[in-house]
Amino acid sequence: MALPPSIVAAFQAALLSGLSNFLAQILAAWKASKPFELAIAPILRFFIFTLVTTPPNYKWQAFLERSFPTYPTVSLRESKKTDDISLKEKAPVSPIGAPGVPVEPGRINKGNIARKLLLDQGCAGPINNAIFIIGMGVLNGNPWEQIQWNLGRDFWRFQFAGWKLWPLVALISFSVVPFERRVLFGSLVSLGWTIYLSLLIGEV
Repeated sequence: MALPPSIVAAFQAALLSGLSNFLAQILAAWKASKPFELAIAPILRFFIFTLVTTPPNYKWQAFLERSFPTYPTVSLRESKKTDDISLKEKAPVSPIGAPGVPVEPGRINKGNIARKLLLDQGCAGPINNAIFIIGMGVLNGNPWEQIQWNLGRDFWRFQFAGWKLWPLVALISFSVVPFERRVLFGSLVSLGWTIYLSLLIGEV
């Protein structure tokens, strides 16, 4: 029995997240001119956190694509079924379509891409950053007061750093990457991003 796509995506992302922390540990040891000593605990924390948070993000991406499809009038019968979008069903009418303003079949809808980009980076991005800081604090066993302090200290530097990278990644993903490959594409980019986060929060 095949696993749901969201679960497959979660394991792929979690493995890449654990690998990124491992690479961050190597980089930190090299920068400090110290012998490399493998720390399993931070790798497991990144693995568990990503395993738990990837399915909701997969659902979010499915919601965006269902609500604002890149190709609103293209039949989705040729594509396989995902957790949230039955790609064997007829494509929904474009939510921004207005009477007398038809969308040409098969043409990319730039307005929908812009809407997805705005919602993803304006809503999901900040929420994910907050969840990351809180989640890693919980997995570290930090008291709630410490987690709140970390959230106030780290949130905006994470957010501003993320806005230098993720809007471009999201634009590429929404424009040219098939829906079922978007989480994997984001996870591959996250390989470098998680190395940065690992070094930033000292999880090495």
